[in-house]
Amino acid sequence: MTLSYSEAIDLLRSQAQLHKADRKEQIPLNLAVNRISSNTLCAAHSTPLWDTSAMDGYAVCSQVTKLASPQNPIMIPVVGLIAAGKQPILTDPLPGPRSPFCVEIMTGARFPDPHTTVGVELDACVKFEDVHKIQDQVTGQHWIKVTKPVVSQQNRRLAGHDFRQDQVIISAGERIRPRHVMALASVGIHQIWVQKRLQIGLYSTGSELLSRSRENDDQQNKLQIQDVNGPYLVAALSDGIDADVRFLGILDDHADTITDRITQDVISSSLDLVISTGAVSAGRFDLIPTALEALHAKILFHKLNIRPGHPALAALVPSMTGEKRSTPFFGLPGNPVASAACLRFLVMPFIRFLGSEAVDTPLKASLTRTDKENTEQASHIVTALPIDKDVFRPGILTHDSQGRAEVTLIADHSPGKVSPFLRGNCWIHFHTSQQEVCRGDVVDVYPGS
Repeated sequence: MTLSYSEAIDLLRSQAQLHKADRKEQIPLNLAVNRISSNTLCAAHSTPLWDTSAMDGYAVCSQVTKLASPQNPIMIPVVGLIAAGKQPILTDPLPGPRSPFCVEIMTGARFPDPHTTVGVELDACVKFEDVHKIQDQVTGQHWIKVTKPVVSQQNRRLAGHDFRQDQVIISAGERIRPRHVMALASVGIHQIWVQKRLQIGLYSTGSELLSRSRENDDQQNKLQIQDVNGPYLVAALSDGIDADVRFLGILDDHADTITDRITQDVISSSLDLVISTGAVSAGRFDLIPTALEALHAKILFHKLNIRPGHPALAALVPSMTGEKRSTPFFGLPGNPVASAACLRFLVMPFIRFLGSEAVDTPLKASLTRTDKENTEQASHIVTALPIDKDVFRPGILTHDSQGRAEVTLIADHSPGKVSPFLRGNCWIHFHTSQQEVCRGDVVDVYPGS
């Protein structure tokens, strides 16, 4: 029975759960961007650990300055310096109890405790540019002249105002972004456990494809066509996931050769996932299903109720060394746009399931027209769709003057044509319930590649 798209996704999700392995490694935090965190990491303590200054300036007692004005400036002696990460340095003896004084303080420096300042609480920071600095020519004593009141807690960051103790910074299965690196470094984490990169092997199939090793053979060039899927899929996988992607070459149209190559590469390369393009339909040279049968692979599905990509195949190739482990295998169609659609909507979700990542949430956008119509000519019905099939079509995502998402459908949806695909910047997913879509209908949109 041919599966629906939702049934295929449910099956891939369950298989990914079975194929998850506790494969992780510890790496420096600065190398962790785009890797998948193996653990949920929390702040071990609240930050900052103590009150710090938000500005370069002077730590003062705000109460002393409450009557300050240009006509009634307050003169306060400077008796020391506090640099970030350093102990206070006293340049002059502290005055007697309750006598006003201040200390120069740098951004990030710890505010002095009241018990170290003879009962005077330096509770605020006044910026350098908001005061006048004066030096006594006889004694050398430095003073600041304050001409307006300083508010209590001004330019002071309170202890614990940033991260709370035990606050989650990143969850297991979440992709590490530069913002996570900043947050983790701020709480003192400099090494992180991440999932090991997936090892993905990729084949193109078909004796008609031009081998890169013989691309200067003029006689061969006249008879063969360019391999489009190999370069595209390597690029798309390398751009979108945390994996080592290897192009394993072009498989000729011989079942025995295909079987031997897959066997050799799965054993020698310890691949976590294998992808092929082409040779999965019903033609004379569509030999991937035959090769998988010879390998005693378990076919999860072959042919789905989707367009494009109907011939898509997923299987589990058993270990050739007696291990219980099997290797997931995807056979994608040979037409470039069909192959790209299956990568985006079948392979990518499976990879996310393996890494415990959340699948993409679609953007909701208003369908406007096709790219062959202008706004005035656009008909009410934008396109008709096949019955009971999930359809994936390239589109052009824009936003109107109010910032609302709009999408234009690319009219030419031949799965073998590349130029219409180039014009798009997104995918539109039409569900089985949508057999006719009209201007203004809200559709699901996903980023393109």
